[in-house]
Amino acid sequence: MTLTTFAAPILKTDEILLCLNECNIQLSEAELMEPQRYKDQIKGVFLSLLETCMGITTSDLVQPPSFESVQCLSNPQLFEEAVSELAFLRATMKLMRTCGVMDFGLKDFQHPTSRRLRKQLSAVINLIKFREDRLQMYRELNDQRMQIVMDVKEATEENDLARQQLEELKSVRENQKTEMDQIENDNMDVSSIHSKSVLYMFSL
Repeated sequence: MTLTTFAAPILKTDEILLCLNECNIQLSEAELMEPQRYKDQIKGVFLSLLETCMGITTSDLVQPPSFESVQCLSNPQLFEEAVSELAFLRATMKLMRTCGVMDFGLKDFQHPTSRRLRKQLSAVINLIKFREDRLQMYRELNDQRMQIVMDVKEATEENDLARQQLEELKSVRENQKTEMDQIENDNMDVSSIHSKSVLYMFSL
């Protein structure tokens, strides 16, 4: 079963250079058009892309061998460099597969061509733009979510305030009713005393 891969459109030279420059990755037109003459610079571009897209730095690619294995080698430094180069190649191949370029290999470092380099860089730039679009969408959705949270919080606070004011109003009305009842009772007591006084006067 073959996997269907998406082929990113091949960008023009100036578009590639501009997009890379926006990512703080320096590449000249000469290096893009004749990469076989600038192999080290091209590898530097891919190293920068690894850091930009995958967060992989040079130090991440350095894998020091064990002390025992180094003792068995006549040139341990050469071995360490080979291990780092292999890690670099594997990381770059993984990045390229993520971008839809399934045939990236050692030949693209040893014998790079302008046609393949443009295809590879176009694919990575397409991935970067896609990620930026998704990040922008996420930021917008997150802003909307935060606004909804703030609106709900504000509505809850207003509801709590209204409930508190209602409780205070009920308390005031109950106090007023208690006072009215007391006044009414006092009036009844006064009326009763007055009636008794009148009856007493008539009885004399």
